[in-house]
Amino acid sequence: PVASPCPVPKVEDAGGKCVPPSGPVLMTFYMYRAQSDEEYPLENVNMADLAGVLWYLHQEVVVSVPRKFQVTRILRYVVTMKNTRALHKLSGKQFGPFVAFDEGSAKGRSRMWETNGFVVGCQSVNTKLYKYDTHQHEPGQWYSLPGPCPEERIGRKTRSCARLAPGGRCPGAEVLGTADCTYHAEYAGELRLDELEGISNYSAWWLGKAKDGGTAPNGNREYDVRTDRGTGMSFWDGRHNRTACRERAMQVERLFEQKYQQLPRRLPTPPCDSG
Repeated sequence: PVASPCPVPKVEDAGGKCVPPSGPVLMTFYMYRAQSDEEYPLENVNMADLAGVLWYLHQEVVVSVPRKFQVTRILRYVVTMKNTRALHKLSGKQFGPFVAFDEGSAKGRSRMWETNGFVVGCQSVNTKLYKYDTHQHEPGQWYSLPGPCPEERIGRKTRSCARLAPGGRCPGAEVLGTADCTYHAEYAGELRLDELEGISNYSAWWLGKAKDGGTAPNGNREYDVRTDRGTGMSFWDGRHNRTACRERAMQVERLFEQKYQQLPRRLPTPPCDSG
């Protein structure tokens, strides 16, 4: 198919002008996720664009020694989404409200799912805290992908609940924009945080020998919010420095491009219009 000359989600009218769409639009773009070495389905989870995942890592993960939640990598997916007509008719927006999932659960959202369908949600990050923005100079974004039985935690989702609340993940690559088919995700590679930061082994980097012959923290730290610097590395230095934040994002793109040359370095990211 011929690429649209309009920035997503705008569409070209009969006169060649880019105008807002009259309904939900099919959009394909990259989503990223910071994750441990654990594997689980891509449903009832939160995702981000590149700026959003770096914001999350900088704010939540690398400030802790060892890293919070045992995060070891950045996963990338090509996500195709199309939210429901019910959502667009109600709000005029392409994205639904962002929903924070905790262990696969987002309590108190049943009425929203019933009204709008299991829609993909978004929210923008606070760039006053960390200066991560997109190539379109928009704030980084977080996304929510509702799956089966989104009210219940992992391990408590029953088959009967999943039948009543199937979630929005489509069974195949065709995304229909129906209540139970709003997104499809395909794995598009991953990066280890170690390779991004230029270290060979994180455990060896932050641990040293203790006097008793065991191991103990050696003082290395990826990032300290009090000093706005790391100890033993400088990759995360400067959370308020927009140039440094953009360079970190470009380094992620470069490494993905080197490892997965068959995939585009970047895909157009739609702006978050929810909120």
